[in-house]
Formats: sequence, C-alpha cells, structure tokens
Amino acid sequence: MIAVVTRTDDELTPDEIVAWGAENMAAYKRPREVLIRDEMPLTDMGKLDKQALKEEVL
Repeated sequence: MIAVVTRTDDELTPDEIVAWGAENMAAYKRPREVLIRDEMPLTDMGKLDKQALKEEVL
C-alpha cells in the first residue's frame, strides 16, 4: 500500500493511480492499493511519522 497526497485541484481516485502504475511501472514496483490523504502525519521534528501512518493503515 502507498499513501499519496494530491494537489488540491487534482481529483484522482485510487483506481486511476493503480491503473497508471500498471501502464507505466514495472510489475514489482506497481502499487496494489492506494490511500489518498489530505496531509501526511509528521513527527515533532517535521519528518514523516511512519509509525502513525502504519497504524492508520492497519
């Protein structure tokens, strides 16, 4: 699963992103599932909070 943040004017669906990956990426790199978020969780230091993101997905 991958998590993405789209631009405010983009109205992409997870299926469109997966379809784009199928056409443009190698099979082992393709996303199988996509989670679209408004923003990514950050730590106090401003880095991506991978643990919070992982907990949200599970």
